[in-house]
Amino acid sequence: MIGTYAYKRYIRPKLFKMSEDDAEIGHEYVMKKLEWLSRHPFLLRFLKLITFVRSEKLQQNLWGLNFPNPIGLAAGMDKYAQALSAWEALGFGFIDFGGITKDEETGNPRPRQFRLAKHKAIINRMRFNNHGADKTRDVLRILPQPKIPRFCNVGKSVNTLVDDIDKVIEDYTYTVRKLTPYVSGFEINPSSPNSPGLRKLLGKKMLESLCGAVVQTVRDECKRLYIPEKPCGVKGSPDASKEEWAEMIEASIHSGIQFLTLVNTTVDKKIPGSVEVYDIQGGMSGRPLFLKALNAVEFASKEVCDKLVIIGCGGIFTINDALSMFRAGARLLKILTCLVYEGPFTPKNINKGILNHLKDCGYEDMSKFL
Repeated sequence: MIGTYAYKRYIRPKLFKMSEDDAEIGHEYVMKKLEWLSRHPFLLRFLKLITFVRSEKLQQNLWGLNFPNPIGLAAGMDKYAQALSAWEALGFGFIDFGGITKDEETGNPRPRQFRLAKHKAIINRMRFNNHGADKTRDVLRILPQPKIPRFCNVGKSVNTLVDDIDKVIEDYTYTVRKLTPYVSGFEINPSSPNSPGLRKLLGKKMLESLCGAVVQTVRDECKRLYIPEKPCGVKGSPDASKEEWAEMIEASIHSGIQFLTLVNTTVDKKIPGSVEVYDIQGGMSGRPLFLKALNAVEFASKEVCDKLVIIGCGGIFTINDALSMFRAGARLLKILTCLVYEGPFTPKNINKGILNHLKDCGYEDMSKFL
């Protein structure tokens, strides 16, 4: 907890001050430091010694992949795959990077990221700014083999019209073909609120067509490369109705999807328990999103009947948040915004809390708890 205190007391105030008018400045500063760290193996090994919680009790094996702990980094933090080795050294059990699109994207005009520090939230309208599939492949192919699963979040290029499902499928599958050799699996993103019209893809017919094509492409590529098949998942929207969630689940199961990530950012800017509503375009993440994410996980866990793995994502800050997600039906968790407010030792703190809970309740490992 000393590291968390030092971050909040000394580092966070400086980061927030340097990026008062544009929160993305602070984000870029941190990513450059982590990119530099990623190029220094000795420092990575040292950092891992003090951040990585090693215990067989935390491990899970899913889709033939070993997850050393259940806390992952959500997509959106590392859009350019520039610090993947550093995230591993910070104690995560798996990583999502991206979203990656077929074409290189610059995203929306700045400023496009805003902190609501009072509520431990962030509103962003970044869109899918990234290097594109080809340049991302070039980045990944020279990196050392990861010791934890590494997933790619896949988005749609802005110039591809949502209503042309054939072009959309071509867009997503292009990225998948390029990156299959270098990742552990894919997370299909049809739910970002910042890419115009993207959430139309959550409709049952379009989603089933898209997911089926992506799953088949991954299977074909794995067969061509003589490597084990890799899992595919879908990232859902927190703003969908229960009927829409049910359709998403049905489409995912029918198309061969293996996991659901619940949820993406919300366009609902009302702060729970407050009269405040923020009139800022974009998707909101952080503490105000937690109940929406928890409700989605709880609903989905009853619908999927163990046919899909559920990953909880949205507003997770504390060990109690994590335990609530597990009780609701999540097998794995992803965090992002809490890193901004709580600091880089958050994965360690949550994993230690999970271990203590397992011990206090007499569970032998995660499988007995979940």
